[in-house]
Amino acid sequence: MAFRNCTSWSAHGSAIEATNSILSIENSTLSADQGLGIGVSGTTLALRGGSINRCGQSGLKAADGNVDVSGTEISNCGGNAVYLFQSVTAQLSSLNLSKCDLPLLWAGSGVSARLTNCALRDSEQIAVHAEGKATVAMVDCEVSNIRGQMPAVLADKGSAINIEGGSIRQIGIALIASQRSRIDAARVTMANCRAAVAVHGGHLELNGCSIVDPENVGINCIEGTCIAESVDIHARECSGAVVNVPSAGEFRGTAIVIDGGLDAGFLVSGKADLTDCHIAGSGKAALATESGGTLTATDLEIDSPQTGAVIGKQSTARLRKVRIASTRADGIRVTGVGSKLVADGVVIEQATQNGVVFEGGASGDVVELLVNGCGGDGVQISEGCDPTLGNVVVKGQQGLAVRAPERATAGPAPSYKRRLTPEGSVEGDAPQGQGMEELLLELDRLVGLAAVKRDVRDMISYLELEQRQRSVGVSAEPIGRHLVFAGPPGTGKTTVARLYGRLLAAMGALDRGDVHEVSRGDLVAEHVGGTAKLTTDHFMQATGGVLFIDEAYSLLQTTGGTGPDFGAEAINTLVKLMEDHRSEVVVIAAGYTANMEHFLSSNPGLHSRFANTIHFDSYTVDELVEIFRRRVKELGLRCGDETVDAVRKEMVQLDRGPTFGNAREIRDLVDKARVAMARRLAGRTDLEPDELVTITAPDIGETEELAVSETGGAAVQQLLSELDSMVGIQSIKQNVADIVDVLNLQRKQREAGVQTRRISPHLVFAGSPGTGKTTVARLYGRILAALGMLRDGHVVETGRADLVAGFIGQTATKTTQKFDEARGGVLFIDEAYSLTRSGSGGQDFGIEAVDTLVKLMEDHRSEVVVIAAGYTEQMHEFLEANPGFESRFGQTLVFEDYSPEELLAIFKVLAESDGLAVAPDAERELTTRFDEARRNPNFGNGRYARKVLDESTKSMARRLRGSDVSPSRDELSTVTLKDVQCT
Repeated sequence: MAFRNCTSWSAHGSAIEATNSILSIENSTLSADQGLGIGVSGTTLALRGGSINRCGQSGLKAADGNVDVSGTEISNCGGNAVYLFQSVTAQLSSLNLSKCDLPLLWAGSGVSARLTNCALRDSEQIAVHAEGKATVAMVDCEVSNIRGQMPAVLADKGSAINIEGGSIRQIGIALIASQRSRIDAARVTMANCRAAVAVHGGHLELNGCSIVDPENVGINCIEGTCIAESVDIHARECSGAVVNVPSAGEFRGTAIVIDGGLDAGFLVSGKADLTDCHIAGSGKAALATESGGTLTATDLEIDSPQTGAVIGKQSTARLRKVRIASTRADGIRVTGVGSKLVADGVVIEQATQNGVVFEGGASGDVVELLVNGCGGDGVQISEGCDPTLGNVVVKGQQGLAVRAPERATAGPAPSYKRRLTPEGSVEGDAPQGQGMEELLLELDRLVGLAAVKRDVRDMISYLELEQRQRSVGVSAEPIGRHLVFAGPPGTGKTTVARLYGRLLAAMGALDRGDVHEVSRGDLVAEHVGGTAKLTTDHFMQATGGVLFIDEAYSLLQTTGGTGPDFGAEAINTLVKLMEDHRSEVVVIAAGYTANMEHFLSSNPGLHSRFANTIHFDSYTVDELVEIFRRRVKELGLRCGDETVDAVRKEMVQLDRGPTFGNAREIRDLVDKARVAMARRLAGRTDLEPDELVTITAPDIGETEELAVSETGGAAVQQLLSELDSMVGIQSIKQNVADIVDVLNLQRKQREAGVQTRRISPHLVFAGSPGTGKTTVARLYGRILAALGMLRDGHVVETGRADLVAGFIGQTATKTTQKFDEARGGVLFIDEAYSLTRSGSGGQDFGIEAVDTLVKLMEDHRSEVVVIAAGYTEQMHEFLEANPGFESRFGQTLVFEDYSPEELLAIFKVLAESDGLAVAPDAERELTTRFDEARRNPNFGNGRYARKVLDESTKSMARRLRGSDVSPSRDELSTVTLKDVQCT
């Protein structure tokens, strides 16, 4: 098929659809009010020039074929501009994609797409979203003005995106690599973003990129790995850390240049390795570590920060060949218990205050240090600190070369010895390290975990005994130090692993004791031989410390018995490394109890390597309440007894199955309470100081209770007013208002201590097409979001084709993926009854979709609202098809056909939105026509009114085109009787 210089418009279906064919379209204009611009499957499509706009669904939707599109504009679509899935190969060049309700480009598993010289702009949604095994390449593309919090480019669920050249501007977040996905970006400019780069469990590499004027953070390596080389960051007014590496993140940077920033240049509580970097003008510290962070920096230049480096408690910085100049405060500050500076070849010049400060129980190992021209002391050591200083030279200081505490005669001897040379140099020997008892007390202060504390203490006692036996010549069989941590999530496994590493270091069993965290994605490659190298590299990075393998059971074969078992290759490599380097690295494998038992039985060598398993039980309600108290205190907030009682009640009511998140649930609860607190205090100008920091009992509760006020909230009332403004559907309006009233009543009952049955928010919309079901679904989602029942209230529209596959096993996957898209919003299933009609023969895969939906609706009842829609009679059959449906769907709302008068009102509203008025005699004709049309069994209700208006507009255009006199303004804006009669 070939189309050239065509105009195609569809009121109901798609403008063009093709299956298993060859399709060529040139310089054509396509639109579809309710459907797709172009929908192809198994087709080779060549699209040149032209435009696709004003589509109810996606502009271009393609599956299982080849797509070649160039020079085309796609905009104003209700779905994606381009939606690719199921093994599509796409070449997209010089496209202009804009103003769509869903991501401008969505690529699903199996898709291979290449975008060249494309412009993606002006959207409330993501520009490029890849999922599954999709691969996307972007070459010299321009992305701009993606509003709100949406990222420009999102790689998710194992996908890969490669970006070369081009720019990303005026964005919430430029790049996000999430859930085992990967982004590689080279020579890309990212400007005026709230955050330029974020890593959420994926892998991201930057090479030769520029980041200009980030608002909050330049690179945010939250979870996963970020590698950056030759990256320039012009931070200026960046309010947060220019590069932030939280505890689950790993960052490696070479030749990075940072200019400006109001906070830290690098903030590290995870792992960071920097080489040949330059940091200038940081508003606070150029380098900052905290909370278990480990920073290694080599060949670094730091100019004019507030402080050169701040090493916080329980963190370590290793600085080699680092020059720090012109600080506005100290050169280096090492502060807090467990903080440690390892310095070799560090130069500090012209510090306004002190050169290096050790305080709050800090330690250090300084091999070579030059401090020149500082305004205070060269080295300042507070009481309780015990660093090693060797080959330290202090010149031109205003204070002392070294200021150290005077020890009481009855106190312990200092663990360093100092000798000042005429130049002020200091030499010393090694410190004794952080005390065992202090670390064990820190372990004891953790909430709950009594059995874990006992087992860890026993392990330390065994190892101490082994050391003492060796000191007297007893060569006892060594006790295995590797451990399995088994238990549900959120029970402190990572926290205890860090303490265990530090305990081993304190007793001399490990050199450092820091923890290197990895998971399957870090250890397993996709080709033979790659896994062994990855596993070895990560193992050696943990030398002197602990290798912590989260969800270690995932290393077992996941291919269902087919294909190479690369996970097994990782396990075999680990078994050998644990034997060869048993005195250098301690390995802790963590995961669910049952899964870890299966893991240990998968390889004969694992049982002998992991001699001990420590079981982490779920927290009790009292322990969870105590965790809540501590979390609130950490945030500088307060809570009274009534608030604590509300938390206890909440914990009692939660489903605490094997996947219960324990402390993570508490963190989520505190975050929700803070949001509720903000809503409660919003707009008040008479607040007392205590009110600003106090979480109250009403702030605690399940999400639907957070935003419901006495009248349903101003936002809810506004949305109900928007619903009321719709033509007709009076019973629907009343039903939705009743739902809001019931939620308000249940809130009051719970506040009074009355336990009530929660109503189900899932609904059935029954009625003919065009009666407003989709429009009401969108309003319903927004209302539930305003009530706090849903996170954002967006609507994902789907049908049988999106949920049902052609062979066993895949339908559940497709249904789950679509359900996941709706997380936080509404899943709207049009013609839902088609799922329960199996057809003439073969497997009934629709029933598989139904069964999957029933389970998902139960497991995630607070995250997704499902609306099933279709003809009234067929929806009755749908509900009877599965016993679980009747209890899941709380109500059936019946959408009656519009009356002729209501259809006329819809026609006039639509005409008014197009700037048109309707003549009185035309109104009478339309009423008669609508009355006749309602007798047709395929009558389209509101869609029919839209169709009549579009036909009338065409008739009006033909009439005025034939006029010899220039039409007046009234003639140009009035639909006449003749226009209506000609349709």
